[in-house]
Amino acid sequence: MGTAAGEGWPALFCECEYCVRAREKGGENIRTRSSCIIDEKYMVDFPPDTYMHVLNNGLSLNKVEHLIITHSHEDHFYPEDIHMRKEPYAHI
Repeated sequence: MGTAAGEGWPALFCECEYCVRAREKGGENIRTRSSCIIDEKYMVDFPPDTYMHVLNNGLSLNKVEHLIITHSHEDHFYPEDIHMRKEPYAHI
């Protein structure tokens, strides 16, 4: 779902010619932070872009049974959003 480095692409505050061009072109030029889902039940990494991944890809995270975290940097593991899985935020 995402393939960029920790700052995403284009970088949040960057105004270099490459980041400006990526913003202008949009689409595949916009890269979110790393994550993927395999067979709907395995998720590799849980970045802060997970909410956007769910919306853009029509996903249901309730099908995920196993979460594999490659390492604890915030661009791969953002546990604050996992709290949204419980009441009063989620009704499962």
